[in-house]
Amino acid sequence: MNETIRTASLPADQAALEQNRRTSLFRGLAAGGVLAAIGLLAVFSPLVSGVALAYLITAGLGVFGAAQIAAWVKTVPEERSVDLLVNGILLAGFSLFTLWASFQTSFGLAGMIGGRRLPHPAAGDRPVLRLFPNAP
Repeated sequence: MNETIRTASLPADQAALEQNRRTSLFRGLAAGGVLAAIGLLAVFSPLVSGVALAYLITAGLGVFGAAQIAAWVKTVPEERSVDLLVNGILLAGFSLFTLWASFQTSFGLAGMIGGRRLPHPAAGDRPVLRLFPNAP
């Protein structure tokens, strides 16, 4: 056997494992804390968390559509697929339309989630649904 090959010592490997273990524990606790906070928000204010989730999903679809369009543009012309471009345009367009509809129509924020018409002040409707029920 060749005795000239040097290998890492066991104590150094143990120290690296212990450091990885501590880092993993911290990251796991941080992720758990964030998820617990999101869960509490969903329990105590479901409408706000629902609206935020809907906007997050819609924005994510828009970014995914833009990424597909960018991938189509960067692809060599001989290897381009029309499907990639069409899917990107449809996803980005749907995302923009949904965001526009949520801000500009009477189906505003919660209507996008609840599927019902919100009261509109211009039509003389009184607000009956609030984002923060306990607010004055």
